[in-house]
Amino acid sequence: MPHERMPHDAAYKAFFSDKVMVTGLFQDFVPMDFVRDMDFTTLELVPASHVSKEFRQRHNDIIWRVRWKAIWCYLYLLMEFQSVIDPFMAVRVLVYTGLFWENLIARGEIKAGDTLPPVFPLVLYNGKTAWNAPQDVDGLLAKMPEGLKVYQPSQKFFLIDELSLPENLVREGQSPAADLVRLERVTKDGIFATLREVRGHMETFPGPVKEKFYSWFWYIFKNRFESDISLQTLRELLEDRTMFEETCAELVDSLIQKGKDLGREEGWRDGQKSGWKGGKAEVALNLRRLGMPLEQIAVATGFSVDEIHQLCLEQ
Repeated sequence: MPHERMPHDAAYKAFFSDKVMVTGLFQDFVPMDFVRDMDFTTLELVPASHVSKEFRQRHNDIIWRVRWKAIWCYLYLLMEFQSVIDPFMAVRVLVYTGLFWENLIARGEIKAGDTLPPVFPLVLYNGKTAWNAPQDVDGLLAKMPEGLKVYQPSQKFFLIDELSLPENLVREGQSPAADLVRLERVTKDGIFATLREVRGHMETFPGPVKEKFYSWFWYIFKNRFESDISLQTLRELLEDRTMFEETCAELVDSLIQKGKDLGREEGWRDGQKSGWKGGKAEVALNLRRLGMPLEQIAVATGFSVDEIHQLCLEQ
């Protein structure tokens, strides 16, 4: 079971160390002809012991291999979580590819007369700023004579910029990887609908993938809702279809308490109503911004639907 305080990048590495997740990532988000010829039943995670020291120092990189027709193709996944985009990512990818081939040669897996296996480098980026750095080495080279260009290295990486993916591509994705991207992209206005959709899909997920999603749900609640709900409580509620709305109620209760505390501290602006009621008004407005129906907010806060509607109009 993943630890409930698993950091964001460690959680992602756990996701994409899973065969189902990698298969879905390629089938849903890599629209290349050669992907159709990959036999994903042959996917193998390359052990850390089989890569060079330089690779092992890259904590967010994973290497898989898969049969493409009659040969092995290596899938090199680099996961970028830093807020500042690396303008020289193409150089990093080129260096790591060379190091990987060199290590295969040193291990005797490539011998004199053999050809180098293909490497497909994929950068998975989920920063808040759209990726704007060159995706190939050519885009970083200085101007030079044509006769000199032929002696320069050339390589390109495939980029999945999660927040910049076309909406239709994300919507049409059918895999757990697509659900992960949906959760990464979700806004507060659509959070409940997205959680319901992904929770429904989870019934078909393999056990290990489902466990990772439980932790990811918890991450969403903890970081976007600032909820104190425990991972175990969240799992128990999500495992029963009829109890999912009660999961939302758990969140509502947490927000109400925060609103009460806020209300006690600040009080109503006109000073006429009790502080905790003012906090409830703030909770009602926050829940409405999250897309919760007026009737459900009324049950959670004690306000009437008309009162909630009026509060929204006054904002």
